[in-house]
Amino acid sequence: MRSCQGVGILLVGAALLWWPLDYWLFAGNEPAIRAFFILRIATITFTGSLVVGLTFVPWVRARPVGIVLPVMVCLGGVVAYALGQIGGPETPWPHFLYAAMFLSIPVPMSLIARTGNNATTVVLMAIGYFAPHPEWLSEVYSAVWASFMIACLAAGTYFGHLSYRMTLANLMQARALRLLNGQLEHRVEEQTAELHELAAHLEHARETERAHIAHELHDELGQELTALRYTLDLTLDRFQKGSSSIAPNLRSLDVLLARTTQTTRTLVSELRPHLLLELGLREALEWLAQRASTERLQVFFAAPSTLPPLEETQTLAVFRVVQEALTNVARHAQAKEAHVEVTCTPGLLLVRVRDDGVGFDTTRTNKGRLGLVGMRERARGQGGSLQIESAPSAGTTVHLKLPVSATQDDRTG
Repeated sequence: MRSCQGVGILLVGAALLWWPLDYWLFAGNEPAIRAFFILRIATITFTGSLVVGLTFVPWVRARPVGIVLPVMVCLGGVVAYALGQIGGPETPWPHFLYAAMFLSIPVPMSLIARTGNNATTVVLMAIGYFAPHPEWLSEVYSAVWASFMIACLAAGTYFGHLSYRMTLANLMQARALRLLNGQLEHRVEEQTAELHELAAHLEHARETERAHIAHELHDELGQELTALRYTLDLTLDRFQKGSSSIAPNLRSLDVLLARTTQTTRTLVSELRPHLLLELGLREALEWLAQRASTERLQVFFAAPSTLPPLEETQTLAVFRVVQEALTNVARHAQAKEAHVEVTCTPGLLLVRVRDDGVGFDTTRTNKGRLGLVGMRERARGQGGSLQIESAPSAGTTVHLKLPVSATQDDRTG
């Protein structure tokens, strides 16, 4: 539609722009002035009506090519008739008709339709030009005009078809881009919703953990410190009466101090796995596997004897991902066996956690599976990736890939 509008506006503009020149170029030649008057009126009427229809009339806008082409063909016949009133084939006027073969280049249509349209235009122009003067057909200039017109018909058809192919390619590319943009926008919306849910989940988990720690500090560590203070006061009172009577109190103090130390270590371990700091990633993962093993679930662990040294944040991310994966296996998988496998390749640390449980449909929404979203975000935060393979009754496999820098690999070697 825009192509047809552009051609119409071009023709109307040209007719209006050069109209004043007719009276200067053809001064004293009334037939020429009259012929060009007819030509310009016909051009402005036909093409102006098309432009108005293409802009404001829905019926015309719905089928622009089907309306424009017949009108343009008829306009070619009218223009040829007007030029025939000025002079014969030996004059330059019939050669202006060559331009009609190129006006349809911007209009998108198939090769067959374009060839038929151009050929019909040539026939109507020949009728409009030669029908009032059949004697011109025997002149040699008519054959020259016909040969040039055929050449222009072939050139206009060829370049028009190239334009059509480019238009189709652009349309397909634009459609593909719109589709891709729609998919990306939908994916961004999904990711944004997931992140919002994850943020809310993490905030809830943080508050829950704070409440748990506060409870442990108050009920466990607080009570033990109170008992320790009470026992210490009692010991001081007895010590003033005689040093021999404080031996049982000292033993009670030792027991209370041991319990307090153990409670403190437990709280610290929950906040920060001490195995990571004391023994390293491999031993911490093996401890997780052993801890997850029960009478109903057997967890197997396999890893190289040494792992590439990682940054502290990377180590913690791997530990938490495996911890979350094993927690999901214990809670939801109904599995009998699970495997934690760690392998190393140049530049990558690969961790796989798989089970033989009930599995789930990975194509369904992640709502309610914020633990999986959290695992993915941990991997992304360290420049890695996490993939989950699962299907109903087919178990679940979690793949974690974490990049290892070249310097880390060198230190390992």
